Amino acid sequence: MAGLVVLLSATFLFQSHAATPTSAELKLRRNWAAQHFDGTTSAFPFTFTCGGRPASELLPSWKLERERAKPQAGRAERTLTCTDPATGLRMRCEVTEYDDFPAVEWVLHFENRGTQDTPILEKILPLAVELKTPAQSN
Repeated sequence: MAGLVVLLSATFLFQSHAATPTSAELKLRRNWAAQHFDGTTSAFPFTFTCGGRPASELLPSWKLERERAKPQAGRAERTLTCTDPATGLRMRCEVTEYDDFPAVEWVLHFENRGTQDTPILEKILPLAVELKTPAQSN
């Protein structure tokens, strides 16, 4: 029992604390998320091919729906849904932004809502963006 008390005490003494993000970092996250998820389908930070055609060709003609979830403490969630009117293929992207952390996460879901098999989905890249260092931005 004494060993457990010492271990618990040591755990509290040696806890590390993450650095608090700056307001500039949080603003950068907000701007990045808005640029990639609030704009046109060509700005999405992911890609895939369907039937040999890239998402950049397909998504502009698909029906796009945007939905924001009821606000929750510490985070904002939204869902983007793109549906191919020809095949019924639906791509859903669930996006989460955290109020106190400069990060955005998203998950892609694909669902065949049509009556036929969809064309082959391949080359699904959940992160397909070009990231520049400050030196490259100038």
